[in-house]
Amino acid sequence: MDDVNAWSAERPYLYRVVVSLLNDQKQVVDCEAYSVGFRNVEILDGQLCVNGKPLLIRGVNRHEHHPELGHVMTRDDMIRDIKLLKQNNFNAVRTAHYPNHPVWYELCDQFGLYLVDEANIETHGQFPMCRLSDDSEWLNAFMRRMVNLVERDKNHPSIIIWSLGNESGIGSNHHAMYQWVKQRDPSRPVQYEGGGAMTSATDIICPMYARVDWDLPVVGHQPEVTPRVGIKKAIALPNETRPLILCEYAMRWEIVLVVSLNTGKLFVTIQDYRVGLFGTG
Repeated sequence: MDDVNAWSAERPYLYRVVVSLLNDQKQVVDCEAYSVGFRNVEILDGQLCVNGKPLLIRGVNRHEHHPELGHVMTRDDMIRDIKLLKQNNFNAVRTAHYPNHPVWYELCDQFGLYLVDEANIETHGQFPMCRLSDDSEWLNAFMRRMVNLVERDKNHPSIIIWSLGNESGIGSNHHAMYQWVKQRDPSRPVQYEGGGAMTSATDIICPMYARVDWDLPVVGHQPEVTPRVGIKKAIALPNETRPLILCEYAMRWEIVLVVSLNTGKLFVTIQDYRVGLFGTG
């Protein structure tokens, strides 16, 4: 296709593709229809860009929680979340901290939301936190989760970033995941918070709870915790050209607007308590 309408969160233009299986007599024996979108994601001059234009991420972390159904979300519940986000000028969601139901991605394609699609990897309670991520016996487990995520979701235009997981330290397994994703899908950047700004296993510096001018101290003796350096220090590292997007935070928006290379953030949760949306508590 030489000339297409580009997909974006503002104009989520989709095409309908129908693939048919024919027998020797050229008769249709099976067919599958799928909605697809065309868009370009790249990092240019330290900015995350979609279709060649710098993108300011205004996002949230979202869990698949329902006040009555637990981890079961209906299609209507998902649409309600999307409309709530768009009505409040959010444009992005991080699937914290696992792949979501397939319907969620179809709806984000349809309504227009950018997604950070995250692998279901988290090692809270491990000391040091990188114990599993730096253990070769766990390599296959780490890789399976990333491969399954990418192969299942790769055709969704709403996904603009892959995430290697959440709060698992940093180790050789993460680097293997990163290298595989970059070979399998070079069309999207990859992010991972665990290594901070000092790791090559991420295309985006995506700290949690970072301050602008000062580092967050490590409480007690926790050598497994990655130092959380201030935002200005992170983007001022020698030869640093990656964009900075806070993956979890709830701070003043004016900070995002004044710090160079800071291209957005994702609030820590879509809601403090899911029950608040339904008025049940």
